[in-house]
Amino acid sequence: MKRTITDSDLSELMVEDSSPHNLSAFSRIWNDELARVERINSKKKRKKKIRPNLHRAIVVDYLKKLWFIQPMFAAGGAAMVGQVLVLGKLIEYFDTGTANKNGYVLASYMALCGLVILLEHHHAF
Repeated sequence: MKRTITDSDLSELMVEDSSPHNLSAFSRIWNDELARVERINSKKKRKKKIRPNLHRAIVVDYLKKLWFIQPMFAAGGAAMVGQVLVLGKLIEYFDTGTANKNGYVLASYMALCGLVILLEHHHAF
């Protein structure tokens, strides 16, 4: 099986990964940025004109497409930190051997943090 790789050996690309699709997406982003700059420069009649910024255009497009994920990431990160803190308190509870019902509350908080982490992580699958 020593032969040169040919085009027929390679699988087809998804449409989202093709160059024409990505070119049209970046062209749309850039044209939106140019229109924004033109609108701002014509409105204010500034002496110092603002210039289009490709970095800003890409970040704005990213945030527009994924704005709903950001709060989920924040909740997942807070739940991970909360779970670690509650685990420390739970270990401290068992170490001291107190007879109050605080351990059940801590275990409930830990389970709740685990549920938040599960729901936040689940969207990736």
